[in-house]
Formats: sequence, C-alpha cells, structure tokens
Amino acid sequence: MKKIAYFTNIAPHYREELWLNLIQNLDFELHFFFGKSKSIKSIEFSSQKSWEIFENQIHQVENVRYKDRLIYQKQVINQILFKKKWDCIIVLGDANLISSWVLGILAKIKKVKLIFWGHGLYGNEVGVKKMIRKKFYTLSDFNLVYGQWAKNQMIKEGFDSDKIDVIFNSVNYNKSKALRNSSIDRDYYKKYFDNDFPILIFIGRLTKVKKLDLLISSVNELKESGFGLNLMIVGDGECRDNLEKLASQSKADIFFYGSCYIEREISMLVGNADLCVSPGNVGLTSIHAMSYGTPVCTHDNFSNQMPEFEAIIEGETGCFFNLKKNNLVKVIFNWLRSVDDRNSVRQKCYDIIDNYFNPNNQTRIMNNTIKKLLS
Repeated sequence: MKKIAYFTNIAPHYREELWLNLIQNLDFELHFFFGKSKSIKSIEFSSQKSWEIFENQIHQVENVRYKDRLIYQKQVINQILFKKKWDCIIVLGDANLISSWVLGILAKIKKVKLIFWGHGLYGNEVGVKKMIRKKFYTLSDFNLVYGQWAKNQMIKEGFDSDKIDVIFNSVNYNKSKALRNSSIDRDYYKKYFDNDFPILIFIGRLTKVKKLDLLISSVNELKESGFGLNLMIVGDGECRDNLEKLASQSKADIFFYGSCYIEREISMLVGNADLCVSPGNVGLTSIHAMSYGTPVCTHDNFSNQMPEFEAIIEGETGCFFNLKKNNLVKVIFNWLRSVDDRNSVRQKCYDIIDNYFNPNNQTRIMNNTIKKLLS
C-alpha cells in the first residue's frame, strides 16, 4: 500500500472525526505529523480506543515558536531526507511556516508528490506579501483549499484550476447529526432568560477579531428601540472580561455561558437559538451552528473572511451585513422579522452540511486528489 504523510501544525479536537475518517477510509496508509497546541484542545489519541490500531501512524513533533507564532517544526525534514519513502506528502499550506517551505523544496528534489492543504489566497494580498504567497503555492503539485473563493483568487493569479480543489471543512459531524432531533426544545432557554424573545448566539473563542463588542452594542440598540431579544455567548478567551463589563452596562439580556466541549450541551445551546451572529471572521462557528440547523450572520468583506462563510446562502442559511455601513442592527432585525418557517431554515442548514461540510465528502475529495497525483 502506498504511504502518505500529512504534516500539520496541531491536532485540534474538532478535527478528530475528520482525521479518523481519513485514516480509516483513504485507500492509502496515512501518517499524521503534528505539534502540541498552546490554546486549542487537542485530540486525546491515547485515551480513545478507535485510535489504538493506528498507534504507529500518529507522530508528535516539536513546534518552534517565535513571539508566540509557529515558524518551524522539528523532525519533519528528517522524514523526507532520511526516513520512510513517502509516495505523497500533504503539507500545511501556510507560507509563514518555514518547515512548509523546506518540505516543498525537498519534495521537488526527491520527486515526491506534494499537496498543500490550507487557505490559499484570500484576495487581500498586495506587494511583497502577494509575491511570496504566490511563489509558495507554486511549490506544490496540487492545492487543496477550504473554499471556492480561495480557488477563484488563485485562478485569477494564473494557477491551473485543474490543480486546485475545494475540500471544505467540518466539525463533529457524526455527533451533531445524531443529536439533531433530540436537541430541539422550545423551552430550553427559559432557564437562562425569563422571556420569550428570539435568541441570538455566538459560539467560539472570545477574541478581538470576532468583534463581539459590536454584537453586544447591536443587541443593546435593538433593546432600546423596543425590539426584545436575548444573547447567549458560548466560549472563553482574552476578551471575556471586557465583554462582560460591556454587557453589564447594557440594558439587553446577555448571558455568558463560558467554554463548552460537551457536544450534547452545545447541541441544545445552538439548536434552540434563532440566529448565530459572528460580526468578525466567522470560521468554523458557521459550520457548528448549521450542523444544528441554526442560520448564521457575519460580515460581507469576503477578502477578510474565513472560508466557512461560504456555507451562508443569503436569505436561506443566514445573512450578511456590511461593516462599512455598520448595518448589523438592521440585518439582525430584518432576519428575525422575515423568517416565517424556522423548520425550513433548519433543513436548509442541514442540507449544506450534509452535502459539503462533512468528513465523508472531505475524505472522498482527498482520495480522488491523491489517486490523480499518483496515477
């Protein structure tokens, strides 16, 4: 059986279903190489029986950081120069990571097929940054990117469309699918809010880039205008203290749940909300929300978005607001007033996840890509 090595930065817990799906269902022997995470919960390989038979295919390497930024991974270069002969390597498509550059160059020298798996081009690159990123992606034989937007940006810059594919993203797919029906409870939020107002939710890291201060001020503005609604914030992070202080000064009904990694609890929190709002970059929050049938609202500056914004279909699985116009209040109000059939919206969200943003689809795409390269 042909051997594939996947070199990436960390082993985040939300990728466990995908990684297990890949290692079990690819038509190749797949090995993972990854470093420790400093802030994101990691996959607990040693405590999971499902990983026992793949023990020899799991390899932890040392991450080297500079000013808290990952720049290099030790041991990975030895895998190309001195260790097993790999038929194909998959490398984190991050031009800021020196070891990805070295792996790319060595793959060319050793004539090993190389796939970059990452964000591709955002469309906001200019000058030297644009030149460096374009040069980086030319090292690969194939580029897997998370969304069609990134693929289109690369095609505009002269990359061959036949050597780029969209692999999407996923999070806890099988768990969330099993919990869908049992997570719907109209009275669930009564224990947090003593009213019947619509529920907005945010779930994710409470960081500056998420612009949650804008969400809190928007909810407060709606409240002061006479439109009642509740806001549930699920997660933790460096901005929590400041956000709680801002919320305490607001007249709106806002509850900070804290971090949560228990999928059953997440299913109840998300599945019974009316709209998930992420004013900054939306990322995997959109996939997590739609997995439980909840539509998503975020900004429409796609060059500065995370690829998962593509799960949002305006008016069907969510909505976009304009940061320059600062019209989040209006967009939230219009969405909540316009949705007549919550169950229809819920099903459209499920369909997006079931058709695209799931590990089965990602594994199929990865299999096809590797077969194409090795044929």
